[in-house]
Amino acid sequence: GGAAQVLGPAGSATDIDERRRERARAKRRLALTRTASVLGALVAVSLVVWGIFFSPLFALSVSSVRVSGVEGTSVDAARIASAVAAFEGTPITRLDTGRVREAVMADVAVKDAVVSRRWPSGLMIEVTARQGAMYEAVGSSYALVDSEGVAFATVDARPAGLPLVSLPEEDRQQAAADVLEAWDALDGSVRQEVESLASDGAQVTIALRGSRTVKWGTRGQAVPKAQVLATLLAQRSASTYDVSVPARPVTS
Repeated sequence: GGAAQVLGPAGSATDIDERRRERARAKRRLALTRTASVLGALVAVSLVVWGIFFSPLFALSVSSVRVSGVEGTSVDAARIASAVAAFEGTPITRLDTGRVREAVMADVAVKDAVVSRRWPSGLMIEVTARQGAMYEAVGSSYALVDSEGVAFATVDARPAGLPLVSLPEEDRQQAAADVLEAWDALDGSVRQEVESLASDGAQVTIALRGSRTVKWGTRGQAVPKAQVLATLLAQRSASTYDVSVPARPVTS
């Protein structure tokens, strides 16, 4: 018979080439799989981002806004609704609650406001309203003034239980504090004699019925001043009572 062919080395080379090609194909498949996975993840993230930050599902609806703290106060609920309406349609995930708070605080009757998100499309606005501690005469009407000296509402009638005051245009907060310190120190019988209190930012003066005047002086020592004034009113008839130095009161 003929000589046998030696196929070993050639067959081995073919097998090696085939394995190399298979490994190359596997690497390409793996690369494609990884690329597809990355692209899929990017698409998923993009959809999530769109859903959270741009989807109408989270768009602010004024009908879903809740406001607390305005009942029985001078805060205009309609004005708050109007302020919030400017942000309607903005996804609450992107909404700047600080800007909403500023819009709500534009109402001078609002002393403070806390704005929080109310999912999926609303807000919760907790309002702290200013409270009248005194009032000023403004023409034929009266302005309610809070303890910080802020005039925040106009009323037609004199508010019961509050003192009529006159405050300076500047440094009203300190002037209001000084006037309230004097008013709070007076006992009930003396308060009934008070027509008004005034501060120029440094000195407090009290007008009493019967064209009488009390020179209260600067802030401080409110309790002894009030005690001395009550004693003087009970014992002496005068047009001026100076209790600015309570240890040395003067009448004239």
